[in-house]
Amino acid sequence: MFEVAGKGTLLLDEIGDMPIDLQAKLLRVLQNHEFYRVGGVEPITSHARIIASTNRDLEKMVEQGKFREDLFYRLNVISIHIPPLRERKEDIRPLLLHFLYIFNKKYGTNKQFSEELIEVLENYHWPGNIRELQNVVERLIVLCIEEYLQPGHLYSKYRLGKPTSSSSEDAIQVNKLIPLKDAVNEVENLLVKKAMSICKSTRKAAELLGVSQSTIMRKLKENNIKAID
Repeated sequence: MFEVAGKGTLLLDEIGDMPIDLQAKLLRVLQNHEFYRVGGVEPITSHARIIASTNRDLEKMVEQGKFREDLFYRLNVISIHIPPLRERKEDIRPLLLHFLYIFNKKYGTNKQFSEELIEVLENYHWPGNIRELQNVVERLIVLCIEEYLQPGHLYSKYRLGKPTSSSSEDAIQVNKLIPLKDAVNEVENLLVKKAMSICKSTRKAAELLGVSQSTIMRKLKENNIKAID
């Protein structure tokens, strides 16, 4: 890879996953600007510029002995922090439209996102960052028959937003036993409140939960929640 890079740029993605023995070899190249081909005896000079990326805490890994300290300081000349997608919500819409264009072209389709679907995805917390967003868009393009994509086409975890517990993806937790009828009613009320907090209107909430608008209105009335049409 150093030889192919020549005088260009070599990107070392996920540098935090590099084994210790390979880290030592990389350090020698960075220090001496030379490397050997496998089985070679003549040194080859490298003039490549290095960009390394990681989602790990390398300083902590250095303390734990999982990453070489000398390599860390050799690489950490200029550090650029890229915030996770959940901290830059304004980037979600253009990224969605970008990947929509890419996958429509790839699969020869002409799918479109509804405004409601975009709003739902803007409220999701994206633990997998842009790679997860890209996969969601491709899945929608490939699996959905309809041309106009709505929130109902999404998996439930995207429609319901951020999980209440970071240690579990379960949307429902049972803490005590109550009559089944009461439990069903309680879950329905929670889902309606959650949908309203995301969509802000009864029409969009009904679309998101796959029920009629009158059902949403009835649930809101039962719980004395003000509705927005």
